[in-house]
Amino acid sequence: VLATLENYEEALVAAETAIALNPEGDRTPYNNRGAALNGLGRWTEAILSYKKAIEIDPEFPYSYYNLAILLTDLCEFDEAVNYYEKVNSLQPDFVTAYSNKLFSLNYHPDKTEREIFSHYEDFDEKFPFLGESVWRNSNRSHDFNLDKSLKVGYVSPDFYYHPVSSILAPIFDFHDGTKFEIYAYSGVQKEDWMTAHLKSKAQSWISTCGLDDQSLASKIAEDGIDILVDLAGHTKGNRLLMMGQYRPAPILVSMFGFGYTTGMKGFDYFVTDEICAPQDCDSLYSETLWRLPRTYSVYRPNSEAGEVSSLPAERNGFVTFGSLSRIIRLNHRTIKAWSEILKIVPSARLVINSKELRFAEIRCRVAEKFQAFGVSENRLLLGYDTPPWDILRMIDIGLDCFPHNAGTTLCDSLYMGVPYVTLAGRVGVGRLGASILTAVKHGEWITKNEQQYIETAVNLTRDLNHLSNIRKLLRKEFEASPMMDAASFTSDLENAYIGMWRKFVANEP
Repeated sequence: VLATLENYEEALVAAETAIALNPEGDRTPYNNRGAALNGLGRWTEAILSYKKAIEIDPEFPYSYYNLAILLTDLCEFDEAVNYYEKVNSLQPDFVTAYSNKLFSLNYHPDKTEREIFSHYEDFDEKFPFLGESVWRNSNRSHDFNLDKSLKVGYVSPDFYYHPVSSILAPIFDFHDGTKFEIYAYSGVQKEDWMTAHLKSKAQSWISTCGLDDQSLASKIAEDGIDILVDLAGHTKGNRLLMMGQYRPAPILVSMFGFGYTTGMKGFDYFVTDEICAPQDCDSLYSETLWRLPRTYSVYRPNSEAGEVSSLPAERNGFVTFGSLSRIIRLNHRTIKAWSEILKIVPSARLVINSKELRFAEIRCRVAEKFQAFGVSENRLLLGYDTPPWDILRMIDIGLDCFPHNAGTTLCDSLYMGVPYVTLAGRVGVGRLGASILTAVKHGEWITKNEQQYIETAVNLTRDLNHLSNIRKLLRKEFEASPMMDAASFTSDLENAYIGMWRKFVANEP
């Protein structure tokens, strides 16, 4: 309970007291001790504690599961996947472990697209559509009028101040109330001001907390939802199985929260764009791809962001590169490329600002990875500051991660006048950075391989006057781009919904 409340110091005391009372007799205190140590950023000790729980009971799935989560954050992806698969051999119905494995594979720097997608196909085989659509068997007779007001249901655990809701809020604001009714199915445990805003825009708000899949599916069917939209993918708190196995609405869509396929054939569409999902990649998705004409997403800046600063390099006398990404993206390929950039530009510094870097052990681990590629710790500024606006005012050039790009933080960078270099690789999550830059008409910062990535970043340092002009103009360019045209984006999305509905009704017997 204390760990759940994020009171990790007291949780650690409780777990260690339990261990002292019975050092070799019970797996659970060691597992709980691992959770407390994890929350304190003492990851090496946490790993040992989880492994001790496994030593006491090799059939205990939760310690394997917790180990896998921790190893994923450490970019030890192969080992993490092995632990996830061990979990599922011990407990085949542990759906979250399957989802987390798929989540972690998206970050794997060495797997091919086809190798990763094969795991998604396995997920669908294990948790297939159950064969009866709940919406067809509900007591409610569905209205198939082509021109009616469509009921769109959004399913998410993230209806609070979160990157997904930051995208969704402008859509809720601009939805055409004469053509669409918004239903929100919320898994939020702790509501905030963003929750209140979204509630004010929805015609119906239903908490899904405590509802099992069948009950929730029945509720959605009773509401007469026409198009049900998943906003979470395989992230924490998702209801994919409820949607894919029970089919509570005629049309099932996934978008935004995950960046890649659900893997479930029960879903009809995945909403994306031409950059994230080029025309030759359809076989890497279980859904039919619905490509929006301009961009897959929209951005609304934080009102507290403040003004764009002058170029930091002009004040400092050296260039500062930067990333605000989670450390799960700091794999060996990304760190090697960043290290090469720093070696070519010997006066430069690199800021990495990430929540996990508030812990000394994690800062040491990241610094050691750079040292292995010949970059000393004094070239790095590692830490965590929130909100990020002052950190972005310290950065001259942003560096996107790969093969899993960042998302909202890239938009934050551009809004603060900071250009970034991205590598467009894998479909979906590996092309998010390219999609944003395409919308802002700065394709010159999109690269196709590591060498081009390094050269593009280095070339941006060679003319500080040019870099200063970029900084002065970038916010206005971003504001004028499709990324900040919420009305047009919402119209594109609504046209997609109407198109999906017309296709469905045309094929309905």
